[in-house]
Amino acid sequence: MAVDANVIIFSRIREEIAAGTNVSAAIDSGFSKALSAIIDGNVTTSGSLDVIGKINGNVTAFGKLNVTGALEGNLTAAEIYAENARITGEVRSQGAAKIGQSSVIIGNIYASSAVVAGAVKGDIDVDTVSSVALNLKNGSDYTGAIADRYAAEYPDLVRVIHQENGGVSRARNCGMDHVRGEYFVCVDSDDVVEPCYMEDLVSTAEAHPELGHVICGFKCTSHVHDYIFTDQEPLTVVGRRDYMRLYDLILIQSPWLSLYKTEVVRKHSIKMREDLSLAEDISFNLAYLDVLGDAQIGIINKTNYIYMDKEQDTLYRKYRPDLLEINETIYRILAYYLEKWDINDDASLQSYYGSVFYGYQSVLKNTFNIQNPMPFREKLAYNNKILKNESFLEALIKKPNIIIPSLRRAYQSGDYMKVLAVEHIQMIKQRIRKIIKL
Repeated sequence: MAVDANVIIFSRIREEIAAGTNVSAAIDSGFSKALSAIIDGNVTTSGSLDVIGKINGNVTAFGKLNVTGALEGNLTAAEIYAENARITGEVRSQGAAKIGQSSVIIGNIYASSAVVAGAVKGDIDVDTVSSVALNLKNGSDYTGAIADRYAAEYPDLVRVIHQENGGVSRARNCGMDHVRGEYFVCVDSDDVVEPCYMEDLVSTAEAHPELGHVICGFKCTSHVHDYIFTDQEPLTVVGRRDYMRLYDLILIQSPWLSLYKTEVVRKHSIKMREDLSLAEDISFNLAYLDVLGDAQIGIINKTNYIYMDKEQDTLYRKYRPDLLEINETIYRILAYYLEKWDINDDASLQSYYGSVFYGYQSVLKNTFNIQNPMPFREKLAYNNKILKNESFLEALIKKPNIIIPSLRRAYQSGDYMKVLAVEHIQMIKQRIRKIIKL
């Protein structure tokens, strides 16, 4: 089996290099995709499991089960998420079951809650379900027709507004203009919420009127740990001065964890920035917290929101020619509010400069994204210019221990070829350490 595993790994590496992936990324991909082969037999794990290839047999996981391949057999898990999957057999989840739009299930579904946006040939037996049966032909999007059907069935609960696709900010702004309730939330269409998501947010806001803002925790399908403030108490109360702590925990950036007050948004004309294709929600949340003054923030320490991480489809993994401009805009806005709110303690400033550094680092890696059509020399010249950027160098100085010394010296040299060389050496060292441990 060791020989077979090596053959699969190196075959994957060759495929990635042939597709244009650089050597470092090809090696990572080769190891990560080594199990996307065909497995004949039953699979059982005490933890979570990602199914990428094909399995002929039953699969049991006592944790999360993410399926993006093909299965002929029954699935049993604590939670089940299927994206681009074809499953022939029963699907049994002790918790939530999410069947993505491009998935096909031939069998019955049993779960405590489910969101079904794919095709199902079988019975759906759950406590709470949002069920959509799609005619999957030519990749057509039937979202509008599905929404109209719900509006016809539940006219008191569902309203549908049709408009040309103008981006997520335009859609959210339209929703905020037409919302009727006292509160509203912004949920991404490809994510999952627990049945208690809205109930917990609203009941907490009602039970604690002293709170100006209420948010909950979340979990990501590609990560093991939960994103909460603490596991020591059900509700944590902090102030606006704790913003960077929430930022480091990834609890305050996205809108889907927050319960917004309609009156506050309309009174102060707070809108999502339609000129930003990324991180527009950070700007919105900062403006919202600003008008709340010194009101407290309540964090429900439950993972009531489930972020569906679909690897290459996520916004942060695509090549974005405007990523530098977006990041610099957002960090200028963040710096403005930190100064306005008089947040200048060492921990917050360290978090801020660390975030700025990682922002520039993401731009540097974005330049060498395989989707970027620029020639190699132009990519190097572009990144060399970034390495001489005053804001980048300031973050590197203010946060000296954020990276290893050799990599910091490479960044400070202004030569991105040296950065690539150091990163390649570090990658080789990591591989050697893994081999030694084995």
